[in-house]
Amino acid sequence: MKITTVRELGAQLPVGFPQQDGTLAKAFTLRPYKSRIDRHIGLWEEANRDQFGTDQGMQLAMKVAKFVSLIVESVGGKQLTLTEDGNSPEEREVEIAQWAFADVLYVYFYARLNSLGDQMSVDVACPSCNREYTGDDSLVFDLRDADVRLIEKPSEMDFWYKMKRPFRLRDKKTVCEQVRIAPMRWVTMQQPGVLSGSAMGQLGYRMLADCICGINGNASQPYDFTDHEMDEMEKIDRVAIDKLAERVGGGLDLRVTVKCDNKDCQQPITNPLNWTWDHFFGESVPLEI
Repeated sequence: MKITTVRELGAQLPVGFPQQDGTLAKAFTLRPYKSRIDRHIGLWEEANRDQFGTDQGMQLAMKVAKFVSLIVESVGGKQLTLTEDGNSPEEREVEIAQWAFADVLYVYFYARLNSLGDQMSVDVACPSCNREYTGDDSLVFDLRDADVRLIEKPSEMDFWYKMKRPFRLRDKKTVCEQVRIAPMRWVTMQQPGVLSGSAMGQLGYRMLADCICGINGNASQPYDFTDHEMDEMEKIDRVAIDKLAERVGGGLDLRVTVKCDNKDCQQPITNPLNWTWDHFFGESVPLEI
């Protein structure tokens, strides 16, 4: 898998959509981020408040899909039209949820860069010299320098893995001897409890289950793994599938690396990327007067 940067990749999806000619449709264009988009997102949040409840993770994941449905103007040469009021049709949100996780997050990331600039304030503490950088003293990360794992052809996003420890599936008859691995879809992030609360530990479980989309060499018949079937999988196979899922998934390296500003230190500091809505599209934008 090729590793590049946002600066080099530009407005191209890291995974994309397979085409009949054996290529991947990757190019996308974005609309200007006008206040109309925030108005529609606000109305959407009000209409779906009961669905989210207190699940902020679910709300964030679905909000990202709504935002992508509004901001993307075209993908792979296909125009994604809006209503007369500038809103996205409901079926568009469903369509976006079926995109690869890596593609949805990359568009969200690129829209931040495209609309608010490439600089991102980062609050960190240096593990080498213990100096803290917060508020006006925070360090700045150039979003264009983020690494991206790139899928270059359809064969790199589809892999059959032979189980080392075959087991019986939910029908108690079929033995799972092979599984088909494909990129995880964004819809996995939208499941209740996955990104928040006590179910946060299930994220890896559900991500892996979503990457398994077929069994026993039958590419034409999709198969959805249940939690019970995941429970029955032995560790040796789960570790191997986890590594393969990462390989076929592509996408952004969700880590931010900046250099300590202490002249006697200058060591690199690596932290997870905070892509929550208010931070990414507000708090992290450096103040310029």
